[in-house]
Amino acid sequence: MGITKRTVLLALALIATSLIAYRLLDHGPASATATTVTMTDTPCNEKGQSITGKARDDRASLCLNRKANARIAGQSPPPRIVLIGDSITAGWKTDNTEIVNRGIGGQTSQQVLARFRQDVVGLKPRFVHILVGTNDIAGNTGPISPEMFMNNVQSMVDIARANGIEPVIGLVTPARQYDWVPGFSPSPWVTRLNAKLKDYARENDLVVADYQPVMTMPDGGIEETLFSDGAHPNKAGYARMLPVLNKAIEEAEARGRRD
Repeated sequence: MGITKRTVLLALALIATSLIAYRLLDHGPASATATTVTMTDTPCNEKGQSITGKARDDRASLCLNRKANARIAGQSPPPRIVLIGDSITAGWKTDNTEIVNRGIGGQTSQQVLARFRQDVVGLKPRFVHILVGTNDIAGNTGPISPEMFMNNVQSMVDIARANGIEPVIGLVTPARQYDWVPGFSPSPWVTRLNAKLKDYARENDLVVADYQPVMTMPDGGIEETLFSDGAHPNKAGYARMLPVLNKAIEEAEARGRRD
């Protein structure tokens, strides 16, 4: 049976409808509205979100800390340390007023890099503790290689040092599982990334904060009492991590005095 003109027209109409639906779902309305996704002088709302209200329109969460950063940028003296990273950093509570926490749950190294200038450089700290990798391993923003991950870390280090900020590299924390990636064992990838981070730190005179020894058992498994879900430290876990961070900052400061 031949293809009729009516069949062709119906097929074209279906394709056109699908394209319109895709555009609306992926990009929003083409016309300018109150929730425009084009360039604007006011991309963020008062809640620290994109003016569209859609998380996909602020994938790096650039809006989240803008107001807080503006307040801190005007302070004297500036914060001594900024902690930047993902949920491992975000969950790290401290009463130390010299420390500013800029951890955002779920983020990968590429997202942290995207906001590094505003969330670190703009605050003018003396030190920055960079702790990323968990969500890169989990593939939160799609597949990524160890080399791509290291490029992101190296870019953060370059930006920090170019602005007089000394980076401290936090090694990826140990984990038994990532419960948001069922059936996946992250340990081999944690080991690989940490080996690369150690090599890079040694070659570039960077201080490393290695949390593995204080959070694992002699057999290499995690100390379960230090984690809430096999991946995220609990209060006891952070208590173990704090002396490691303090020692790393002290070492970085001592190196700075020698230089």
